[in-house]
Amino acid sequence: MSFISIFVVRCVPCQCYGHSESCDPVTGICYCQDNTIGDNCETCKEGFYGNPTEGTKDDCKPCPCKYGSRCILIGENVVCTDCPEGHSGDLCEYCQDGYYGDPSGLLGRPTACQKCNCSGNIDFNAIGNCQSLTGDCLKCIYNTRNGPLERCELCAVGFYGNATEYPKPQCIGKHSKLSQFITSSYGGCIV
Repeated sequence: MSFISIFVVRCVPCQCYGHSESCDPVTGICYCQDNTIGDNCETCKEGFYGNPTEGTKDDCKPCPCKYGSRCILIGENVVCTDCPEGHSGDLCEYCQDGYYGDPSGLLGRPTACQKCNCSGNIDFNAIGNCQSLTGDCLKCIYNTRNGPLERCELCAVGFYGNATEYPKPQCIGKHSKLSQFITSSYGGCIV
């Protein structure tokens, strides 16, 4: 008695949620289009968001992040997940405290957020040390004040020294113990 094996091969349609015309003939893995990825085109590519299982060409839309490229859809809101340092907001459209810039382009051409430069003359634990659009320093400490650069780069009235040097503080009062020591020890004059 001989056995004859008959294999019946059943063809199954590709399961690609309408995002591919074809799939691998052996594995069934889809050749995804429309900014989708995954074995069945069930995920949006990085940089896109949406629900590709709805089966339309426009299921995956480009992330609208001002800066950064990845986002997710939470309910009806798009939230960027990789805002660069110093950026915040659902779309990376604001500067975090301690940073300044105009990522939304409110004053013209959009600019990335950058760290405020107050010459080291601020309390780094304080909130609101600089203006978030211009970077102008708002809370100078160590007997300093803003000059033309708005960076706490000058000694306050009644103090002298170099406000931009380290270690802090560098601005000394005209009648402080340190200035009297310097004057008597080194024969310098008090300005």
